[in-house]
Amino acid sequence: MSLRLRLGCEFQYESASDVPMIVLVRPHPASLHNTLYEARWTNPSVPVHEYRDTQNNDCWRLIAPPGDFTLRYDALVEVSGEPDPVVTDAPLVRVQDLPDDTLVFTLASRYIQSDLLSQQAWDLFGQTPPTWQRVQAVCDWVHQNVRYQTGSSDPSVTAVDVYERGLGVCRDFALIAIAFCRALNIPARYTFGYLPDIAVEPPDVPMDFHAWFEA
Repeated sequence: MSLRLRLGCEFQYESASDVPMIVLVRPHPASLHNTLYEARWTNPSVPVHEYRDTQNNDCWRLIAPPGDFTLRYDALVEVSGEPDPVVTDAPLVRVQDLPDDTLVFTLASRYIQSDLLSQQAWDLFGQTPPTWQRVQAVCDWVHQNVRYQTGSSDPSVTAVDVYERGLGVCRDFALIAIAFCRALNIPARYTFGYLPDIAVEPPDVPMDFHAWFEA
């Protein structure tokens, strides 16, 4: 079974001078989708340079001119309608055996202070089986202890802030889950994309970019 999804976005800006931009709005080339149609517009029209970054994201570099500027992306993609596989006994890889290119995803950072949440992480999850279930326990804890509240966050909020406040938006849910996983020596990273409102309760705002994490 497959699904066809219409996705896209529109950004409107107003500035007093030229604004250099890097735009990431295309689905990642490694994701399991087939692009049937896509289009990009800017108004006014400006040159766009395309490249792929170190994470293989499709990026657009452009300069928004002074005044009003609009960027729009529209696509139709085909994806599998099947749920992701669940392998609850999948073992965790010991930190000393992790591939070199995953080690960066075990480090603390400005927003993901896994070093400051290490004790809490091991107290909460250290007794769980060292399998898929440990990551699931992190997800369950976040779901049960962090309340989603639109408008409750801003770009300065960190994983520690979320732990102390107990509320946030999607980026905050992802930040604290990543922090716990990294504290447990489980590589985890932040990602974002389009999340169509399919088979879920309608949200309180229209569909937007959504953040989640991968571990």
